Amino acid sequence: MMRYCLLIFVALAFSCANQKKRISDEQLNLLLNKNLLKYYETNNKKTLIKAYKKLSLNDHFNEKVLTGENSLPIISLMLILKKYDESERLLETNKTFAEYNRTNTLNIVRYLRLRDNDSDKAFYYIDKNITMIKDSLIKSPQDSLLYADYFTMRIFLLGKEKTLIEIDSMRKANTKFSDIFYDIILREPIELYPNDLLYK
Repeated sequence: MMRYCLLIFVALAFSCANQKKRISDEQLNLLLNKNLLKYYETNNKKTLIKAYKKLSLNDHFNEKVLTGENSLPIISLMLILKKYDESERLLETNKTFAEYNRTNTLNIVRYLRLRDNDSDKAFYYIDKNITMIKDSLIKSPQDSLLYADYFTMRIFLLGKEKTLIEIDSMRKANTKFSDIFYDIILREPIELYPNDLLYK
């Protein structure tokens, strides 16, 4: 009887300890954004590896669900850590992204997964994204954020320097957007894009 009571106590204590370790979506969001920001400042992946290990403490992630604000930080984290297969599986099964964003991101993941072994197939996925973005621009020419997506795809094809030249050419030809748009929305993400995610 004493042994049985002891086993129940140990099981309860273990269960309570596990519950304390769980990370809510809000806590995970803070952790991911803090560690991604630190990575962009230092280029040190150790903080991202620690954050990746914490993903398993979030119930939604364990259920293979991307939720709300955590979707992009989780995918960003996994891409920097080159967890391409896992990212692809998450994106294939999740419908929390708008379809445009899901397809766009999924094609980038497939490009990254294939680029070192099958560059032709890898660039096929970038071309698919460019076609999708151009079609979206025809339907919504005032949607300025589509240009950010477009130039992100161009960086995979041209590299940073040539993509920045294209942005500057657009600035000269198209003055309807502000300098802030060109400098912060278009140029800055290209300048900050991790070099190891680009084709060598």
